[in-house]
Amino acid sequence: RTGDLTVLTDQTALDAARRRVTGAGMAHLNAPRRIVEAVAASPLPLTQGLTEERRLYLECQNDPQRAALVHAFFAERVVAKFPEQQAKARPLRRIGVIGGGTMGSGIATACLLAGFQVTLVEQTDQALDRGLSTVSANLDGALKRGKLRPQDERETRAALTGAT
Repeated sequence: RTGDLTVLTDQTALDAARRRVTGAGMAHLNAPRRIVEAVAASPLPLTQGLTEERRLYLECQNDPQRAALVHAFFAERVVAKFPEQQAKARPLRRIGVIGGGTMGSGIATACLLAGFQVTLVEQTDQALDRGLSTVSANLDGALKRGKLRPQDERETRAALTGAT
């Protein structure tokens, strides 16, 4: 019978496997260590080896980590099938930018240069005027740098409105 044969173990490979399952990325997992333990038990007589393998299997089966890993596996599969995946994006025609500070005016400028109509929203008329002036200065700079063509300037500036 094959169960009566002497099993030769490759200690170098076994040591490498032990290092791998206790190293970074796997040290927190219990099952890989138990698998290596089961392989290390292969030189035992057949009945002892099978008993040890069964003991290690049951440890894995009863480990709360197993349930957590099964849960994580199926959770990852479920979230990959979200219904919105088939949704079609509606075309953007007008973009609202809240706040006309440095960031908001920069976003408004980028949207204008991309061809969108933009409404810049601020809390006060004074802040709105400041934001619109900043966008206007940004467009002047874009014109000088060649990012805005002179023939598109009027239409681009007309696409900007403000609101409080």
